[in-house]
Amino acid sequence: MSPRGTRSSRPVSPRAALVPLFAGLAVAGCGRELPPLGEALVVVDTDLPVPQIAGRLRVDVYESGVWIESRELARPDARDWPVSFSVVGKDDGRDHDVMVRLRVFPEGATRSYRGERFQDFATVHRPGAASATPTAGPRLVRDGRDLTPPLEPLPNLAVDRLVALHLVHAERARHTVVLAGACAGEMARLGDEPTTPDVVSATTCKNGVRGPADGGAVDAVLETPTTSRAGTFHAAPCTNELTTKDRVCVPGGAFVLGSRLVDFSPEEPPSPERIVAVSRFVVDRHEVTVARMRDARARGFRGEPEGTEGPMATTVEEACPWSRSAQKREGYAVSCVGFALASGFCAFEGGRLPTEAEWEKAASAGGPRKTRYPAGDTEPSCDEVVYGRVALAGSPGVCARGREKGPVPVFAEDGAPLQESDTSPLGVVGLAGGLGEWTADDYAPYGSEAWTTVTRIDPRVVVAPTAGVVAKKVSRGASWIAPVLYLRSTTRQVTDVDAIFSGLGIRCVYPAP
Repeated sequence: MSPRGTRSSRPVSPRAALVPLFAGLAVAGCGRELPPLGEALVVVDTDLPVPQIAGRLRVDVYESGVWIESRELARPDARDWPVSFSVVGKDDGRDHDVMVRLRVFPEGATRSYRGERFQDFATVHRPGAASATPTAGPRLVRDGRDLTPPLEPLPNLAVDRLVALHLVHAERARHTVVLAGACAGEMARLGDEPTTPDVVSATTCKNGVRGPADGGAVDAVLETPTTSRAGTFHAAPCTNELTTKDRVCVPGGAFVLGSRLVDFSPEEPPSPERIVAVSRFVVDRHEVTVARMRDARARGFRGEPEGTEGPMATTVEEACPWSRSAQKREGYAVSCVGFALASGFCAFEGGRLPTEAEWEKAASAGGPRKTRYPAGDTEPSCDEVVYGRVALAGSPGVCARGREKGPVPVFAEDGAPLQESDTSPLGVVGLAGGLGEWTADDYAPYGSEAWTTVTRIDPRVVVAPTAGVVAKKVSRGASWIAPVLYLRSTTRQVTDVDAIFSGLGIRCVYPAP
């Protein structure tokens, strides 16, 4: 029989019992008549996407300052949500007050447990946060055995919620709790003294606001709901009319920005990661070409890239495809454009430059899951992506040995699209290679105050200018010049705002209300 609604005859802890109510998990005492106990049916849901962010659920129970139970459940399918379990009081005729800690997080997003380490949002998202000074506890000890789990969810990639339950003897109640994306990265504070959790002084984030732990939404109906909110946090699906031959719609929603697995560039590492959400938007399918720039100038745009009137070279210094008169280079992506020109061009076209978050979502998280490269998880070959096509530091580029060097056009002279193998799941072309692309964000490390104070929905970083210091912007994506490490979707590059570079071009985004 299904274990839903049954109660264990052997509590798993001295004071309270955590009883999973999932079909398929064994629950002792099925079919036996048991004495009435105080019981809370806890129904846990999330509005984060499954399993990209919500892949596992960690449940910890505390009573009278003591850690009495811990379970971790894999919930990798949206049909696994909502999750339900019971917390049952000891058969002693008394009421019980317990505190349940619920954490939802991605598969593999864990760190070593070295004692409770409360950190506020800013601290959690700074490099080295995982090395914060540990405390002595709490520890999970049962029958003299230390059963403390060796790992805990990474705070920056978890929604962490405390729920205070009052178990009334011989009564049942249902408590509904939503682990909301608005609380991502906000650690729960177990109390004033971390070694002895205390529900009275505990604080937690609920729907984006920090406050005391509560019992969630209490409902007399004990049935478990079958409809989940999974994937609804700031979500906005695309409609057919928003994607055209020249533009691609990127759906709104939450994803993990950055990567803790990529750290080859100490100056601008894509970590610590964080959960952010972006609104639905539309992006250019291809990088802006010479032909498109020429057409915009014919329609009144006044900016002009640097260019080459004679034959285009294949060196970093001279491979600028723009020319004042057409020279059979109209299908190349236009480069040698500064930030001001790039931003002005997108505004002229009714759009703007993408934020870092928008660019990364289009490059890695627009499909059903986040990918290491825009076209998938496999490292692209020289036949698939345009990169490594020039000598660097005295060594031939990885894709320049025995091949044609220099940039590759986006379109052939007859208008046929090229570089189609470098296509994201949504259909955006040339995000991995071809040219790097300007973004709207000022540069700041992910662990800096600029990033820890920015909004988690549609983040864009703006850094106050410093007198005498050239402003820095972030560019994204590799170019025909770059080595293979730059092809990853999470790679950040720091670029002077006035830089003019043959490996840097334009891709615009547009509103999709």
